[in-house]
Amino acid sequence: MSRAALLPLVLLCDAACAPAPTPGVVGAGAVPLAYDLAEPRVARYGFADTTEFSIQAGPMGVMRVLSAESGLAEVAFRGAGEELEAVVRLVRYSGRFENPSHGAIETDEGGITGAWTVRLDRRGRLEVLDTPSLSDAARQIAGPESLVRPLFAHLPGSRAEAGAVWVDTVSLTEEGPESVTRARSIITSTLVGDTVVAGQPVALIGTESAMQVEVEGTSGGVRILQRMSGTIQGVVLWNPAASTLVERTESGALTGTLELPDMGFQGLPVEAVVRRWVGLRP
Repeated sequence: MSRAALLPLVLLCDAACAPAPTPGVVGAGAVPLAYDLAEPRVARYGFADTTEFSIQAGPMGVMRVLSAESGLAEVAFRGAGEELEAVVRLVRYSGRFENPSHGAIETDEGGITGAWTVRLDRRGRLEVLDTPSLSDAARQIAGPESLVRPLFAHLPGSRAEAGAVWVDTVSLTEEGPESVTRARSIITSTLVGDTVVAGQPVALIGTESAMQVEVEGTSGGVRILQRMSGTIQGVVLWNPAASTLVERTESGALTGTLELPDMGFQGLPVEAVVRRWVGLRP
């Protein structure tokens, strides 16, 4: 949600066609839900992330903002056992940010130079070790960490049976040239059972993320403070045999307020509708 930091700018100045999984039945035995790769390998993921903002801007009416990203990411895993590293490179990328005041900003993979290096444990808990260089346009659309985190699943790190529940807390701070965005998610995951995708059995995991986002700093020399919170519902498909994320879908809404003290605006209502998708590609 680093793009939430872009909302004050409005006032101041292949993706979603993955096949649906075949309905399955709840598995009777425990399945391994952990990252555990026996040898280095590469996975490729398509992704799409769309957020639509609505700002109740008083006499200016409702202002609508669109932020959208899609592309193809290559994730190279190395290491095995308790700890892994992964290098993430964007093979294709398309980003677009639209607001009614300044039109549209667009960028592609040429605006992202280099790769991400992340460290993860068996539960998929991440530490971002290195990030690529982003162009000015890319920085207005993509967060240097939030773009890659959906490529990895949150898992219990052990075998689990249907009905098992685990909780992860993810805190993220992303600094821009004038503002800081702080996001915190409490993610509750439940192993629902199993299903079949392309003839392969996969674990079916339901997720619910309680999110809080705060943006503080200045924009165009004007102080800003924005707070939003809400719930994102999701489904994760995990291949236990290959220790691989197969697909993730998420959707939900955040609501909150935007304050511009220097301009006399207090508590402008803001809503963000979020839709995300990540899917394994050949």
